[in-house]
Parts: sequence; structure tokens; C-alpha cells
Amino acid sequence: MGCLPYLKFYPGDWLSDRKVRDMTPEGRGLYFDLLCVAWQEGAIPDPPLELASYLRIPSKRFARIWDREVAGYWVHGPKGMLVNPRQEQERGKAETIYQQRVEAGRKGGRPTANGRPS
Repeated sequence: MGCLPYLKFYPGDWLSDRKVRDMTPEGRGLYFDLLCVAWQEGAIPDPPLELASYLRIPSKRFARIWDREVAGYWVHGPKGMLVNPRQEQERGKAETIYQQRVEAGRKGGRPTANGRPS
């Protein structure tokens, strides 16, 4: 399946996360941009520095923010890439819902197995 076109965002979780609140505005911006890239691409490269030019952040600044504020939110995933564990949980939920909706659509929007209305 391709990329889901939406990213569910929980403002309450974002604002209540102490580590996020302690980040500089620049750190929060980089973190959010990386979450968006990871959502679309499935992960971010390791090392992520190659994203600096894509995100229009000077390499030295990117590296400083990454090391001080953002790196702790990422773990090694498949194929040597980095993933955000919470995002991967949300991706799994979203993919399950997507697949359920695809299946319901195949049944003409009716959830019965034979496709006839109950």
C-alpha cells in the first residue's frame, strides 16, 4: 500500500510532552518536519543529515539541533533507516482503518460478508 495521505496529529500529546515543550522552537519545527517526511517516506535516512538541504536548514545547524533535541525520538528501523516508534504505532492503526474501509468499499459500503444489505 502507498503512503496514507493524512497524518493524525494529537495537539494535546504534542503540547503535554515535556521533552517537546523543552525544545527550542527551531527544534520543534525540525522534529515536526522530520515526522512529516517519515510519514510520507516510511522512515528517515540514517544519518538524517542528508535531509538538511531538503528542509532548507544549514547542515551545521541541522546537526546541532538533531544532536541536542531531536535524535532521542528516533530508533533504527528496517533497511538501516530511522523511525519514530509512536508514529509507527499510529501508522499501524491508520493502515488497519484504511484496509477496513477498502474492504467495506468492495462490499458496496455494506459490512456484511455477502455484500447484501441486512
